[in-house]
Amino acid sequence: MPVFRDADQMHDFYKGLFDVVTAETNFGKKLEEHGITLKFILKDPAGVVWVGPDRVLVGEEASRDADTTMEMSADIAHDIWLKKITVNKAVLTKQIKVKGSSATIMTLFPHLKSILDKYPEYCEKQGLPL
Repeated sequence: MPVFRDADQMHDFYKGLFDVVTAETNFGKKLEEHGITLKFILKDPAGVVWVGPDRVLVGEEASRDADTTMEMSADIAHDIWLKKITVNKAVLTKQIKVKGSSATIMTLFPHLKSILDKYPEYCEKQGLPL
């Protein structure tokens, strides 16, 4: 059974998650310092999430360029944020496609910890399976 019942639930979830992460951690500040924007193209359900230093866009609003784009299923994204699978393994097994410069992607990795730390608690609050 998929983690998200539909794109609306998924968009609401990720909008809220990234709003919390950028407000409560230094994640947004680090994106700004490094000039990085992110775009997640998700499947099953289909959706798009764009994350910048000071805002999060979802759905049609998120249809804009980003420095780094990651394409994967919503369930793989969920497993990555829960640390059930690493980004490296997902890339190597082609479960995730990454577009963007290697330097930008490597700069980003240390700052993903903010999301990894908040994700399980946010899932519990939203009633998603762990």
